Amino acid sequence: MKNKRLLIMRHAKSSWDQLALDDFQRPLLPKGESRTNLVSDALKEKKLIPDQIICSPAVRALTTAKLVMKNLEIKEDKLITEQNLYFRGEEDYFNTVFACPNEIETLMIVGHNPMITSFSNFFLTEKIENLPTSGIIGLEFECEKWEDIAASSCNNIARLFPKKMKS
Repeated sequence: MKNKRLLIMRHAKSSWDQLALDDFQRPLLPKGESRTNLVSDALKEKKLIPDQIICSPAVRALTTAKLVMKNLEIKEDKLITEQNLYFRGEEDYFNTVFACPNEIETLMIVGHNPMITSFSNFFLTEKIENLPTSGIIGLEFECEKWEDIAASSCNNIARLFPKKMKS
């Protein structure tokens, strides 16, 4: 049986410098980019390379996903944007993952707080208060279909929080 691996990532630290800029358009800060590089290196080291990335279409999430893809040498056709990951409900995160083709073994989703933390905590026995920017929770499920992950046993295989890692 092939297990499913889910990498849940919060977008990188973004800029609030331009207050007139719409929330959807906010860019990343250089600190956000460097922290994303740090967690990408850790993913590479752990051989946790996504077969597909689904992310919010907001600039900060899309830029984060593209940075991960560049660092892990993932082809652009492996990226899908999903409007329902931009400040919708937790159910939208589940539906997005459940709809993933079962050929995909390792999936990454890139989204926003508070939903990305709530979604992570659904699976974690050791709950987190907050998934930090550029933070990643890696989970492995004993199942063959994405729609079965909520009812499957799950192991936490990665907890990559940039501030707690050596840069």
